[in-house]
Amino acid sequence: MRKEKIDLMIVGAQKAGTTSLKNYLMQHSMVAGHETIEFSYFANPQEYQNGIERAFKLHFGAISTQQKVIAKNVTLSLSEDSLIRLQKFNPNIKIVYLIRNPTTRAYSGYNMAFRDGWIRRPFSDILDLIQTGRSDDIMYRHFIEPGLYAKQLKTILKYFPAENISLYLFEDLVDKPTVICQHIFKILGLDDHIIQNGVHNKTYVSKSPFLTKCILTLSQPDNKVKKVLKHIFPYPIFLSLKKRLLNFNKTEKAFPPMDNHLEKELNTFYRLHNEKLRGLLRKTKGIRFMASEKNNWLLDERKY
Repeated sequence: MRKEKIDLMIVGAQKAGTTSLKNYLMQHSMVAGHETIEFSYFANPQEYQNGIERAFKLHFGAISTQQKVIAKNVTLSLSEDSLIRLQKFNPNIKIVYLIRNPTTRAYSGYNMAFRDGWIRRPFSDILDLIQTGRSDDIMYRHFIEPGLYAKQLKTILKYFPAENISLYLFEDLVDKPTVICQHIFKILGLDDHIIQNGVHNKTYVSKSPFLTKCILTLSQPDNKVKKVLKHIFPYPIFLSLKKRLLNFNKTEKAFPPMDNHLEKELNTFYRLHNEKLRGLLRKTKGIRFMASEKNNWLLDERKY
């Protein structure tokens, strides 16, 4: 039996294609990953306390001794405590950090939260937050903070060697996912594999706000109905039922585009933070940073 080990961890960012990347990589026969959207072991203190064996049984299926194991949790890049747990588990783990134009990432994150029903404030509230520096506000923490990539990367570098960190752009993943996957397969010591493209975890307008609220309620770890259902159904079946509800509640309707003025203000706000990321990448030797000239918003000052 294979001892519980993770060879590669996708640590973020939220709404930057992490679910798609995980599913692409799992198309390789020598890659095993979890069926759950996020592997919450390192991010959840209670789950961490319960032990890695229980977490593997909860999230993973059968894994052969020859397979490379990958996992992902988009909150790890935002939590130093979670990164410490990950480092203690495997100090030599390969780290993948996907980033996206922070302005569009923030709006996509907001739309997902609005769809899921846990935020009802207008996105325009963001403008006041970036002007006043109210970083304690929930909208700042959930929608602005994840786009401060230099800050997150500095924390990651405290616990993992630069040579083990790979940085990719969401925009490149959308355009040429096979190129990024082949690069990661090589890092894992695996042969090439042509992946089948697809879109995963796309943000959409829901059909029913009531059903959305029910799904959100069932997702809470302390929900009594959820606990009862998990005792009745095996966890994989419970996840399958939740996935079917989510799919049933989907529409093809997209959210409206971001307000132009707000987009410009966010671009201005992120400019300095993107400069910090460029500087960090220049002075840190060893980080694998793959970016096409076409999609490299990080180096294109015209975007700001």
